[in-house]
Amino acid sequence: MTFLLGIDGGGTSCKAVLATSDGAVLSEAKAGASNLNTDREQALSSIMAACAAAFEAASLPFEPEKITNAVLGMAGANVLGSLEDFGAALPFQSCEIVTDARIALEGAHAGEDGIIAIIGTGSAILAKRNGEMKHLGGWGFKLGDQASGAWLGHNALKETLLAYDCLAGSSALTEEILLRFNREPDSIIAFAQKAAPSDFGSFAPALLDAAKQNDPLANKLLDEGTQYLEAAFSRLMSEKKLPIALLGGLSHIYMERLSPEFQALVTAPKTNALRGALLMAQKNAGARA
Repeated sequence: MTFLLGIDGGGTSCKAVLATSDGAVLSEAKAGASNLNTDREQALSSIMAACAAAFEAASLPFEPEKITNAVLGMAGANVLGSLEDFGAALPFQSCEIVTDARIALEGAHAGEDGIIAIIGTGSAILAKRNGEMKHLGGWGFKLGDQASGAWLGHNALKETLLAYDCLAGSSALTEEILLRFNREPDSIIAFAQKAAPSDFGSFAPALLDAAKQNDPLANKLLDEGTQYLEAAFSRLMSEKKLPIALLGGLSHIYMERLSPEFQALVTAPKTNALRGALLMAQKNAGARA
């Protein structure tokens, strides 16, 4: 008996789905963190732990060498070079390593053409059109992540300092942020120098609350994020309209702000990223056969 394996490896957990060679799901399991860009050895350990747990959950002996096709959707895969050495360290007969966004796309549209926008602490937009892949964004916080929670928080802090200097208008949001730092701009600078994307993202809830009260700064930033998403969607569609799946913690916020043209194209994800990885493993198995 041989098997297929799908892996969804993220910064907090690594999920595995084990299936028969014809795609019938046997079990799912989970292990620890597995961001390739953060710690390759930890990622490798988590993949094998999740794989072993999946075999155990299916009441099968742990025989990873019987996995004929594995697809690993891994956080951090887009910012690294060759991953051949990492794949070679795994005992599977055939292994494809892609980004976690790639398997999310496959899952959201069940392998068919479509677009996904992942909008959480970071952001990335991915499309499959006539079977070809196109990726926009996903360049990380320092150079990208437009519309994301980290991007919103970072820009809110910048605008707060401009308001403090009387170079931009103040608002309830800038006042709230100033109060958090005891109206000391040096404290904002000290915070920003050490802040991770998630730290900047911690200001997003206040911004969203302010937007509900028609705060001009909050609405300005959300409008800019919406404009970025719509420009990306237009770029990816060209002459062909594609269904759009919005994923991530801020997806519902932007759904409400999209123009009617794009709202009409938004569809619910058909399945999740883990099953997307399994779909890809099935396709690879068919291609090999």
